[in-house]
Amino acid sequence: MKIAKILNNNIVTVIDGNNNESVVMGRGLGFKKHSGDLVDETLIERVFVMKPGELTSRLQEILSEIPMDVITTTDKIILLAKERLPGKLQHSVYISLTDHCHFAIERHK
Repeated sequence: MKIAKILNNNIVTVIDGNNNESVVMGRGLGFKKHSGDLVDETLIERVFVMKPGELTSRLQEILSEIPMDVITTTDKIILLAKERLPGKLQHSVYISLTDHCHFAIERHK
């Protein structure tokens, strides 16, 4: 996977071998990296695969503004919900819940 765009030190957009775009997260993924560099796949903690033609600008905007701690904590909440709640959660819950938690934390400050 090659880096297409660096959103912050922990979140980058990538293009895989099949020319598919994804957003990947992990501590230090974008640190001292540039567009076109290969991603250290051992650092990847979460992958958001984009459907062809899907707009990624809002996803990129949200993820670039949110601290990794909030993203990690939200991920733990979602994993707990998957274990305890019946049914399947939609993939969009990652973005909406992360954005909601970040907004609540900022408002509390």
